[in-house]
Amino acid sequence: DPDDVLVMMRTWQLGDISASREFGHDIGRALANIKCIVMVAPSETDLYVPPEDSEKEVKAMGMGPARLEVVPSIWGRWAGGDGSLDDWKFLDEKMGNLFLGEV
Repeated sequence: DPDDVLVMMRTWQLGDISASREFGHDIGRALANIKCIVMVAPSETDLYVPPEDSEKEVKAMGMGPARLEVVPSIWGRWAGGDGSLDDWKFLDEKMGNLFLGEV
């Protein structure tokens, strides 16, 4: 559905964690101030946000433990959705490890 893509695009446009007085649109400062455990899981075949972009973001997260887990999926942007039980299995395992403290 084209409207689904439009809604996602609007979310991406408005989802700027640096858009505050504290960070003044400095994404590096905003990422460095994340204090919780984070797992970023892009798909290896995502053409909108390739894993290389996520790798830079994870490296910028300085205060809390952050982990990059690239999903080995053919589904691109839709990895982890309804398309693949293998994606779900991969993500379940990685999230389970995260919550067991294996960051």
